Amino acid sequence: MPTIESHGSAAPVPVPPISDEDGEFEALPPIPVQALKQPSGPPDEPPIVDETTGRAWQPRLLLLLILLGFGLRMAYVRQIDTPPFSDMADYEAMALNLLEGRGLIMSDLYKAYRPPLYPLMIAGVYRFFGTRPDSVLLIQCVLSALTVALAYLFTFHLFQLRERGRQAPQEGPTPGALAIRARSIALVAAALLCFEEATIFFCGQLLTETLFTFLFVTWAYLTVKGATRPSLGWATLIGIVGGAAILTRPNFAPLVLAGAYWFFLRSRRHFSPPPPDWHRFSFIESPYAPPLVMVTYAFLVVSLWTIRNQTVLDQFVLVSTNGGVNFYLGHHEDFGYASFGDKEGIRMRLRERGSYDEVLESKIFTL
Repeated sequence: MPTIESHGSAAPVPVPPISDEDGEFEALPPIPVQALKQPSGPPDEPPIVDETTGRAWQPRLLLLLILLGFGLRMAYVRQIDTPPFSDMADYEAMALNLLEGRGLIMSDLYKAYRPPLYPLMIAGVYRFFGTRPDSVLLIQCVLSALTVALAYLFTFHLFQLRERGRQAPQEGPTPGALAIRARSIALVAAALLCFEEATIFFCGQLLTETLFTFLFVTWAYLTVKGATRPSLGWATLIGIVGGAAILTRPNFAPLVLAGAYWFFLRSRRHFSPPPPDWHRFSFIESPYAPPLVMVTYAFLVVSLWTIRNQTVLDQFVLVSTNGGVNFYLGHHEDFGYASFGDKEGIRMRLRERGSYDEVLESKIFTL
């Protein structure tokens, strides 16, 4: 019979054997092995997935897609030998006027007709590599290839954000399985963009599409990534990129506002509940601060050009004055791919009346 040793001088006390003759003790069920592998942490947080988790071949496939995307775009661009015309000629004229010291204007008549960021990029490339459009096309191939990588990152973190919103994460797949699934979905998105015909085509044109797509996907990636770890720093970066996208294509402005609202909805769970006493409320530490900072910095970036327009035109123009003619081209009676309506006739009649005001012209095109 086993005994319990005493540290004193008393004799050992015998321990009676445990008997289950009366059925008082029930056998405990075995502990599942899977339960022993559950990660520690709050029950309401799903497993964390990052870009470094998953199979080794997936990063190599992403790199292959990036290089293949760049090669496809360069192969197409090397066949382009068309001089700039129409919108392309306008952007190049703005860049050349800036380099010649006349300012970022299309002509003496149109000083704010086009958004400024893309002509600024052309001017920068021409400044360092000479007045060669093919240098701009090379930069666009690089930007488009980087956009493939950004599409991968955006899709990966969007998947991760969805998994964080699951109601019962403890019942979901393991972190490794989540990583493989997230990477696979992200690779599909990257492959679709890599071989997408329009993105390849616009790499060979002096147009805003390539730069704008790069900024758009960058903004989307930063917004999704920042929603998982909201801070004023992330919000500032998102706002600056959003402002740059607006200066490339002004119709992006409503999406900046919508993105800020989405950011608020997805990120507020990471903040503490508001204190019961409003005197202790801190706006900086609240979920309202990052979205407001995003919008503020976006329009601070845009305001630099708006102030310039006010100085040059003596009128309020947020970004550009070509919104009116674009509205007309899409809504006139004979609208078609090759139909411009009476655009030049309207302009000619304005000149005959002595009107050379591009802001007034834009307003007339909307009537």
